[in-house]
Amino acid sequence: MVLDWIVFAGLRPRLMVLPGTEGMREYRDLRFHAVAALKGSPLILVVGLLSGGVVAGLEAIA
Repeated sequence: MVLDWIVFAGLRPRLMVLPGTEGMREYRDLRFHAVAALKGSPLILVVGLLSGGVVAGLEAIA
């Protein structure tokens, strides 16, 4: 989340800005980024646990 704040809210490189959204105020809104990060955290946790389980299972077989 801190990197998100630094890159999107602070630096905003042209490569990271979607065409047509250049002037959106959400790019500088730290609360918007914090809420979005909290919404995505459970998904990151689930994907990490699943992929870790697959790798551990494959290593146990080999």
